[in-house]
Amino acid sequence: MILHVHGYDQHHDNLAFRILSREIKESGARAVIMPFMDYRTLSPNGAMECLLEICKTRDIPRGIEGLVSGGAKDEIELITGYSLGGFFAYCLKSMLDVPVLLINPCLAPFMYLHKWTNGDFPCEYERQYAELFAECLYRADTKRLRAIVGKNDAYIDHAFTKRLLPPETVDAVDLDHNLSLASACIQILEHAIFDSLDY
Repeated sequence: MILHVHGYDQHHDNLAFRILSREIKESGARAVIMPFMDYRTLSPNGAMECLLEICKTRDIPRGIEGLVSGGAKDEIELITGYSLGGFFAYCLKSMLDVPVLLINPCLAPFMYLHKWTNGDFPCEYERQYAELFAECLYRADTKRLRAIVGKNDAYIDHAFTKRLLPPETVDAVDLDHNLSLASACIQILEHAIFDSLDY
């Protein structure tokens, strides 16, 4: 099974989830699961609890909506995270021995969320993001971790990602932050997803 963690305000129309679902459906092999998490009302600690429960039970917890696509819900084989979801995927990597694919990850969300929300973001959440960041920063095993960062990303400065992760794990490609349905974008994601599954 593949767990996909969406970004801030990205959950209902998620390109990475659609690509995963389509490819998996064609192969009939794996399920893809994506919980809908409203990061404005769900605390970072609450989001981590939800994701850890999914990894343990292979199902979306009560009270959380989400999408499930594809076959049998077996062990988590891959975690993908887009933007803010990349932060949570990175944190999960520090706790679990599972391959992780980060797509335009926001690895230091406390530096961006105030700007993205025009200051309408709980200070307590910023503190929790900072604490999770400090707890997980250097604990993640980068051997089975890959990041795709857009060279044209206007929302996140990926210089930090490139400094934090080993160079061989980061692919800088000609994409913007929001990705697109362009065939080049879809091909990049498809190759990265299946390369990660082959680890």
